Amino acid sequence: MGHFRRTFKKETSSGLLPSELQKNYIYLRLSHGAEVECDAQGRVVLPDSILKLAGLGKDGPREVTLVGAQDHLQIFARETWSALSKTVIAQREMIDTVAKELLAPLTRGNQTPSQTVK
Repeated sequence: MGHFRRTFKKETSSGLLPSELQKNYIYLRLSHGAEVECDAQGRVVLPDSILKLAGLGKDGPREVTLVGAQDHLQIFARETWSALSKTVIAQREMIDTVAKELLAPLTRGNQTPSQTVK
């Protein structure tokens, strides 16, 4: 819960009055969050509301892919992840170019990303 609060505060603290889109983002994030407990084997049961949002659940696909995304995990229907993965692979050259442009100032100044992000 502490991690969620810190991340959410970082994502939403601009110091300015939020725009309509920012308010809607906040509503979306808060309304679809859920605190879950691990069982003795480290498993969690995801609430139906989250499964439905992800297109999973009782009537959805039975095969899923769990993807690590920096500090959290994302769950996808296997077909959805497969399509997204193909798209990202097709954009790999463009992604590499953008990443190099974003990292160039860091390598020139010998700074880490965390030192330059405010």
